[in-house]
Amino acid sequence: MLFRPDKATTSPAPSAPLQPPEQSALTSCGIVGITGAAGVLGRILVQAWEHQMTLRLFDQVPLPYLSQHPAQLVDLSDSSKLGNGSLFAGIDALLHLAAESRPNTPPERVKQHNFRATRLVYREALAAGVKKVIFASSNWVHELDCKKLLAQRSTSNSAAPLPLITLHQKSSARTAYGRSKIFGEQAGQAMLVRRGVQFVALRIGWVVASDDPRCHDIPQMHAMYLSHRDLLQFFAHALLSPLASATAFAISDNSGKVFDLTESCQQLNYHPQDNVAHFFTAAHGLQQ
Repeated sequence: MLFRPDKATTSPAPSAPLQPPEQSALTSCGIVGITGAAGVLGRILVQAWEHQMTLRLFDQVPLPYLSQHPAQLVDLSDSSKLGNGSLFAGIDALLHLAAESRPNTPPERVKQHNFRATRLVYREALAAGVKKVIFASSNWVHELDCKKLLAQRSTSNSAAPLPLITLHQKSSARTAYGRSKIFGEQAGQAMLVRRGVQFVALRIGWVVASDDPRCHDIPQMHAMYLSHRDLLQFFAHALLSPLASATAFAISDNSGKVFDLTESCQQLNYHPQDNVAHFFTAAHGLQQ
């Protein structure tokens, strides 16, 4: 779930930069392309990595922030601009973030900018010889399962915890947005992995532009929050992973999480460091 608040607030626990060995290892990743660089996720990644890595940025609109890497303006759903490998020529790894990011986006726009654009991006990556693609999937893959589990928690009188959602549960997406993320994962396997391109799909939680989750004190935030620090580390470990293919949940280690992170942590060799509950505990202490 991607959220862009109207006003940024001060975070009680600022995100820390990447620490060695991840930071030094990232310099060996070669040229990294990022689609959707003007979005919230793109800004976080670019501002953290632009002095450590060689980046190539792509978006339909100019970057709304300062960067030493200007974005190449391109409509990724335009087949005349992709397909021969020239757009992604020289790129070693590609982070495909570009998409209509709101779950209530009209289906026609999702069809154009999520389904069609993702297929064309994968085709371009193949033609350009890109070695790895990381796809920004979403917790909306498990839309109904998440809603059901949160509803059960709110009405349960049992002290026993309810089973968490695993990576292998069937998709319960009902929105065009959620279905587009399943398509991106499946197309990555069919188009990329089968042709020898490494592919990682990250089912991303709720990223707040200010990194302060207190703007929404609701069960969904307590379940899905992903801090900037954990976001950066998930993408860093995905870049460095030797696996031919992986799918992982990307949320912080929240007390109220709905996803079982065990397999995700094992695959990417990373355990998230932050917990949304700490933000609310700190805020409560300041009010005392």
